Amino acid sequence: MKNNVNVQKAFTLVELVVVITILAILWTIAFLSLQWYSADARNSKRISDLNSISNAVNVWITNGTSIIAYVSNSGSALTGISIAWTWGIVWSDYSAWPINYSTLWIKQSDFQDPKSNKDYILGATVKIGWKYEVATIKEAGTTTSAYILWNYVPRTANPTISATSWSWTSSLTFWSSDLNKFFLNDTIVAWTVTWTITIVSSDLSKITYNDIADGTGVKLASPESAWLIGSSTSLSTPVANWSATALPY
Repeated sequence: MKNNVNVQKAFTLVELVVVITILAILWTIAFLSLQWYSADARNSKRISDLNSISNAVNVWITNGTSIIAYVSNSGSALTGISIAWTWGIVWSDYSAWPINYSTLWIKQSDFQDPKSNKDYILGATVKIGWKYEVATIKEAGTTTSAYILWNYVPRTANPTISATSWSWTSSLTFWSSDLNKFFLNDTIVAWTVTWTITIVSSDLSKITYNDIADGTGVKLASPESAWLIGSSTSLSTPVANWSATALPY
């Protein structure tokens, strides 16, 4: 006679540990994959936003408004950096701060950082043809770096002009190859003496300065900074593209 005994089978403790471990590994992989996807999506939006802002700037400057108007606050930018004619900043010539969304006629909430909702930063100058930088950040794992879209090209080489006259005078005419090297209010150096440009002719071929100087070897007293936008933690530190230490916001 057989005994009818119900035998119940179950996982052993070892098997449960193995299954839980596998599930934990799969969950971690899925979490990291989704996290990377989110970062990539945010980066894509940032780049798209910067392109749209850049297009808006290029469109609206054709109406004659100074490019500085598209910066929300012209009283805050790089400080203590050698830009153009001074060791500080001339706010009417250079500025960097959050974008003036209303002036550009774009909706602020649609063009902000998708993670922090912070405003993108615009650096602008009326020098060298109304140039600008617009900055955001990019995520890569646990690392964040600056990302800049720009058409700004600084006058960093202290260009020396090839003047057609070299006598002691208060004005100087130079060759066409030297056009756009100097602008109103630039401080120039002739030998070891500095002078301020007070007049620039409409064709940019003649400059007048505030005293008599020898035109030989005229150049900028100070080069422009390679970047327009200051770090969020230290405005005296310019934000360079791909910098992981100096970020725009």
